[in-house]
This record gives sequence, structure tokens and C-alpha cells, in this order.
Amino acid sequence: MISTVIGPGGSTVYDWKMVNTPKEPTDALAKPIVFGQRYGYSVSQSSRIEVVVGIAVKITPSGKISLAPESRRHFLYGEEYVPTVFGDEKPAKTVTVHPCHLFPVST
Repeated sequence: MISTVIGPGGSTVYDWKMVNTPKEPTDALAKPIVFGQRYGYSVSQSSRIEVVVGIAVKITPSGKISLAPESRRHFLYGEEYVPTVFGDEKPAKTVTVHPCHLFPVST
């Protein structure tokens, strides 16, 4: 909710307030996160897209959800590609993401 307040000199000041802040984490569809269930999200930056699907494992102290990735796909300009791996670099065993980015995925 946004409250409008007239500030000094007649300027408009906006007061942002969280409305219906959930007590439990909810996904992008506003449904509670179910740990042990499969969720997915995608990230896009400069024509590179990463799509991750994994199992919700836990909530972190900062309120993010840890996923154990089952699948990661990468795309560049809409074409799938295999990202370059440097040295002994390995994908992380878990990834953390804000719950509002997660969508439930069925098999």
C-alpha cells in the first residue's frame, strides 16, 4: 500500500508499507512454499538465461529458500548452450532465491 503525504513546500512524499506480509514464505503464485516439493525459476541478464529446477530444502535466516538443483539449463539469445567451466569449478549443491521468484513445477 502506498500512502501519499504532502511534504514541506507542497511536495508529494510517498510512504511505502508492506501489505499482508506473509508469516510463511510464499511462491510467485502466493501459495505457501512446501519443503520437499519441486520449484523452478529463471534468471535473465544480457541475453543469457539460466533456468533452474530443484527441491525446496530449507529457509535461510534472511528469508530466502534453498533449493537442491535437479536441472540447470542455459540459453544465449534463445539457443541452449553449455557454459564454460573453469578449473575445478563445480555447480553449487544448493542455490538460494527469494521465494517470490519460485514457481511450483510438476513432473
